[in-house]
Amino acid sequence: RELLKFLWMSSTTVDYGGLANALKLKCPKCNRLFSKDPHSHPHTLSCGHLLCTSCCGSYKTRTCPTCKSTSREPFVKNLAIFDFQEQFMERLEKMRKGESAIDEEDEEIEVKEEMDVECSECGKEIKRGEGRACWDTFCNKYRDPLCWKCIGKTHSGHITAPFLPHSDHQMCFGAHKAVDHSRFPDRKIIDAGGIQFKVSASFLATHSPYFNKLFYGTPEKRDQLHFKMDEDPSILGDLLDLMYTKHKKIKCCEMCQRKTEGRLQLARTIELLPALKHFDSLVR
Repeated sequence: RELLKFLWMSSTTVDYGGLANALKLKCPKCNRLFSKDPHSHPHTLSCGHLLCTSCCGSYKTRTCPTCKSTSREPFVKNLAIFDFQEQFMERLEKMRKGESAIDEEDEEIEVKEEMDVECSECGKEIKRGEGRACWDTFCNKYRDPLCWKCIGKTHSGHITAPFLPHSDHQMCFGAHKAVDHSRFPDRKIIDAGGIQFKVSASFLATHSPYFNKLFYGTPEKRDQLHFKMDEDPSILGDLLDLMYTKHKKIKCCEMCQRKTEGRLQLARTIELLPALKHFDSLVR
């Protein structure tokens, strides 16, 4: 959506063919757009790149035209890429005709944020700012709105914050506000090169061996971690998932593994890119 908005605001002349090619919406062998035509459906090779149905049928060399690696059948139809391509090109066509579908979507989002929401536990309607959002690292209702009654029942002892519109929950890696240490006597704050996250004593007792393995057990590197206060405990889950999935340095508990996919999507947002780059340098 942001890419479409940028194209709409910046220029009236867009190289749509080149843009589609850059976004991997074309077959790299025959250079045809993926479409609903049975001969133009995208198929995934074993290396992860795509080919259309026609090129897969005449695929004799077993060498990917993009990365030159060897691939083997069967080639699976990639419906996710196909759907994305259809939606993207459809909206680009609207922009060609001077129609702004993006403004309509923005209006819908603004209206939705003004509406009241329901408690994720009991379904009771709560107004913005009146309920709480659970920020506990391993809470199944991660950042979902909660009424006061359900907080005491099912989220006792969890970290909560006033429930605000989603845009107010963006993460910041700039200056952090000072927090009174006495407010959280049972929690420790870990700062890895400016990336700060808060964990409970029980969590450290369970996961610290895996966390230390990431740094190869080197005392010098562990000494670089400083204990400071911070208001955002949710970053811990993203870093653990990054360690487990991307670098394969640790194997955490099953609960960490189940939450890997969702948290990695959050970690790939623009707000977390500086953190991921820094963490990459730590584990190499």
